[in-house]
Amino acid sequence: MLNIANRPLTTADFPDFAAENTEVQKELSLVAQYNNDHKGIIDTEFLQWALDHSISYRVVRWFVHDFSGVDDENILFFLDGVFNHYTMYYDESNNCLKFKFKDADGDLNVDYTEDYVLAGVAFEGTESPMDINAVFSKLHLQKSVTDVKLKHLIGKVPEGAHKFLHALDSAKVESVLTDILSVDNLYIHWSAINLLYYSLVDIVDSVLSVPVYHNEIKNVLFKYAKRDEEYILPLLAQYKYPNIDPSKIKDYCFAMVDWIENIVPDDVKDEFLLEFLRQELKASGKKGDVPFLVDNEDHVLIDGFAADYRSRMGIFQGSTHIFDEISEVQEVLESTPIDGEFLFNRATFRFEKSHDSKWLQLCDIVAGIMASFFTFANRVTVEKVVPMIGTLNEQQKRNLSLLHRLMKKSTDKNMFFAQKSNVFSQTEVCSLIEKVGEYFAKAHDEED
Repeated sequence: MLNIANRPLTTADFPDFAAENTEVQKELSLVAQYNNDHKGIIDTEFLQWALDHSISYRVVRWFVHDFSGVDDENILFFLDGVFNHYTMYYDESNNCLKFKFKDADGDLNVDYTEDYVLAGVAFEGTESPMDINAVFSKLHLQKSVTDVKLKHLIGKVPEGAHKFLHALDSAKVESVLTDILSVDNLYIHWSAINLLYYSLVDIVDSVLSVPVYHNEIKNVLFKYAKRDEEYILPLLAQYKYPNIDPSKIKDYCFAMVDWIENIVPDDVKDEFLLEFLRQELKASGKKGDVPFLVDNEDHVLIDGFAADYRSRMGIFQGSTHIFDEISEVQEVLESTPIDGEFLFNRATFRFEKSHDSKWLQLCDIVAGIMASFFTFANRVTVEKVVPMIGTLNEQQKRNLSLLHRLMKKSTDKNMFFAQKSNVFSQTEVCSLIEKVGEYFAKAHDEED
C-alpha cells in the first residue's frame, strides 16, 4: 500500500500546527526518527508502528500526504479509517437473513430488486454533536411511538408508487435531513448489496482464467440474467446453485453456454463480453472445475449479511461501531475475529436495543431512505427517470437537494462512508439522481 522514498525529515519541516503543541512535537520527533532510521524508505509497516506509538491521525496524514507527497485518495481515506476515531451507529433495511431459491423451480424468497442496506450516522470522537432528542421532538409523532422508524415519518406508500419518491415528499424527512446536515461533525454512511448481482458473481469468478474484464463480464451477465430471469433462475436452481454436484459441473457449464448462445446482444461490446464468458464456461466444463460453486448449501445464494458488518469494521478500524441488536449477526461477530491483509487496528463494537437509542432510530430513517434510493435505481432506467424529474413537487426537490448535500458532505469526509455493489445500470441511475439533486441544491442557493 505504502511505497515511499523520502529525504531526511528535520524539525525545520514540522508543520505550523505543531508550533505550540508539545504532544504533537513529540509525535513528529518520533516520526522523524523512524523516517531517518529507515533512510526514508517507508512501507506499510509504518502504519503499525504509528499505531503502536500512538501517533495521531493528524500527524500521520501530514507525514504521508504533506511531507511524503502521497495524494492517492484511496490511501488517504484508508488512513482516516485506521487512525481517526468515529462513533458509528448502524441499522439495516431489507434484511432477509438468507437470500435463496425457495425450490428447484427458481422462485426466490424475496424481491431481488430490494438491496440489502446497512447504513446510519457517524461523528468524530465520542461526544454527541447534537441534541438527538430535539431532532425527534420536532417530528410531533404520537406518544405511543417509542421506536421511531421511517414508516412513521412517511406513512403508507400508495399502491404502485416508488417508496423513494414518496419519502422525498415528506416534511418530516426534510426536518431530519436538515438537522443532520446542519451539524458540521455529523455524517451518514451506507453499504448496499444488490442481491441478484452478488449472487451471480461467483459464476464469473469460478471460470475466468485471466484477470481481465471482471466487472464488465459480471455486469453483462447480470444484465441478461435479469432480462431472461424466467429461464436462467430455474436453470440455476435445477443444478442446486451455488452448490453444483461435481458430477454435473460439465452439464451445468454447457447449459450456461447454450443460454449465452441464444442471447441477442444489444451491441458489439456485449457480444464480445458474452463470447468471452462463453469460452471460459466451455473450458471450465471440460475441466470439470468451478471452485466457488461447490461445497456450499443447496439453493442458498447469500447466507446472511454479517460479512458486511465485518467489512465496515475492517475499513473504519479505529472507530466504535454500535449496531442494532440482531442475534444472527451478534453471534457471528462475537465468535469470529476480524482479519485481513491491511488490518492494523481493532475496531470496538457493541449492540444496543433500538427502542433505547434515539441514535439507532435515526439510523433506521437513514437506512430506510438509502434502501428506497437503491431499490428505485434498480427498478427504473435513466430513460424512465428523466420524465419523472419534471413531475417532482417542491417538497421532493428540497429533500433531493438535502440528500445530495448530505451524501456529498459525507463522501468528501471519507469516500468509504459510501459502499455499494458495482452494478453499472444502478450506478448510472444513482449518478443521474445525484446530479439532479445537485442542480436543485444550486438553484436553492441562487434563490437565497
